[in-house]
Amino acid sequence: MILDLLQKNPFYFEDYGFQHIIVDEFQDTNELQFEILKCLIDTPAFESFMVVGDDSQSIFSFRGSTPEFIINFFDRLKEKGEDFYLLENHRSTPEIIDFANQVNSKNVNRVMKSLAATRAHGAPVTVKQFWKKEDEISCILKQIVKKHGEGTAYEEMAYLASTREELMKMGTACTEAGIPWVMLNPEPMLDNSRVLAAIALVRFMKDPTATKDAFVYLNAASKNTLLDRTDGEIQTRMEQLKETVLQLQSRNDLFLFQQMVEALKDEDEIFDLFLKSLYLRSNLEEMMKYCLDYDQYGEGQCARREKNYPGVVLTTAHSSKGMEWPIVFNDISHYHTKGLTREEVEEKRRLLFVSSTRARDELYLTGQSVAYGAKGKRVFNQFLMECHEILGEPFSFENPYEKTKSAGTRVS
Repeated sequence: MILDLLQKNPFYFEDYGFQHIIVDEFQDTNELQFEILKCLIDTPAFESFMVVGDDSQSIFSFRGSTPEFIINFFDRLKEKGEDFYLLENHRSTPEIIDFANQVNSKNVNRVMKSLAATRAHGAPVTVKQFWKKEDEISCILKQIVKKHGEGTAYEEMAYLASTREELMKMGTACTEAGIPWVMLNPEPMLDNSRVLAAIALVRFMKDPTATKDAFVYLNAASKNTLLDRTDGEIQTRMEQLKETVLQLQSRNDLFLFQQMVEALKDEDEIFDLFLKSLYLRSNLEEMMKYCLDYDQYGEGQCARREKNYPGVVLTTAHSSKGMEWPIVFNDISHYHTKGLTREEVEEKRRLLFVSSTRARDELYLTGQSVAYGAKGKRVFNQFLMECHEILGEPFSFENPYEKTKSAGTRVS
């Protein structure tokens, strides 16, 4: 829309008189954003342009970003300028940084540079291959229990993977093992029970016969204990809610509505974000409309928890960008998928670079040996094999389960 505006009024940006332009996280820039930046620069007031970014962390091609804008920055901009390399890494140990540098060096399309760790040496990076997912999960759980027993808090450990499905499997396994965990992946707002309860309250206000909506609200407000009550008690609560809603509407009582919504709060960061947005509306009518619109159009709205919660952190490799933990279990089982192009292989290596450098002290790389395909037509996990090569560990192409099976078979 901004570019459409500029086509109609090419001098639009001149009215703002921007002199100095700075762009952070420039590796996430897409083609449209780059064109807008060029338009900002092409104004009489412009004096200087600086970007900060790392081509090694360009991992969002599905949003249109590309490392090309950093790799060929001055050619793309058709300008001359100066490069400044910020290569010191103060987060991770030299062992982790050395591994990440070697991953990055396998890419052809990149800025030629290597990070330099400023910290003292630490534990070696380890890699393990698995033929069954349950073996991989079991191994990670044992290591989590071991580290916790040695004094590491659960929240100082993170499990990173490619997909939400992998995170849910690990979450289930943690629950069964009695290990607390928290999902830090962006969560759909409409999956949040308190957000749904606030919307249900508004629907009940619009239609007092919508008893299901009343139940959803009352159950959330009672911290999911409504079903512990008798049918008579539930009916009484429903009638009381109906009376309160009628009173609220007759007086157009914004304060009472806010009290009813606030009753849903329970140290829920996602719901707090919803409330913050809701309270930007100035009156009851606008707040009710916002809730109903959210119900209809908010399917794609997501939010990520930012606070510290007790428990092992589970998040995708993409969502881990910008975060850090003392210990990281980096599962690369699903990095290798069918039909990867050369550009996609290089982006997966950049994703491995990003996810591995989330670790401050210890990095454990794990993955399933086979990317896809059955016996005789197996395609092995390229990225796992590269990790073994970098760390000088042998990669086995023989399935130990098949070996065991054949060893127990007699031939007469």
